[in-house]
Amino acid sequence: MTKTERQRLEEILGKLAGEDKEFLKNYIERDSLTALYNRTYYNENIEDIVQENKSWGVVFLDINKFKYLNDNFGHEQGDKYLKGLSNTIQSSIKAADYAIRWGGDEFVILLLNANKSTGPAVIKRIDSKLDKYNKYNKLEKHKQGNLISCELRVASGYAFGECKSPANVTKLIDIADEMMYKEKEKEKEKACIA
Repeated sequence: MTKTERQRLEEILGKLAGEDKEFLKNYIERDSLTALYNRTYYNENIEDIVQENKSWGVVFLDINKFKYLNDNFGHEQGDKYLKGLSNTIQSSIKAADYAIRWGGDEFVILLLNANKSTGPAVIKRIDSKLDKYNKYNKLEKHKQGNLISCELRVASGYAFGECKSPANVTKLIDIADEMMYKEKEKEKEKACIA
């Protein structure tokens, strides 16, 4: 969104009141499927968010085998898993933290006032809650004479640091993303060896 578009939007929001204003604001800032913040919200607000905090943790999550899920169980089930993960994320972080649907099946969590152990603790909570989620939401069906199944699992990466500018936060996101991809590669190697 350009600065001019943002100014125009703020003018429109200024003319609205109550529920209409809140509805439009949420429509712009939130992902319509998951109700998490969207990437536009991040891009538009990161400068203000950086002012709130100096010590950051960033968790980057990616749903494992999401294409497999959509191809074999349908996009409706994929949407169900996206919502399930979003609810799991929200229930695993503090109210002051930011959960963002980064795109597709990727999520970023900005942890405020974090230390080196904050991210791993959040990831552990998410994994534990996904274990419980999968007890009731594991998918199975027969396809071409074989039983196939799918569970909601994520690859994760974490980065921690002091941030005084949006560029520092972006660097942490990139590091957490890289760590997540390294974890994903390890899982693929295990699958090939097994």
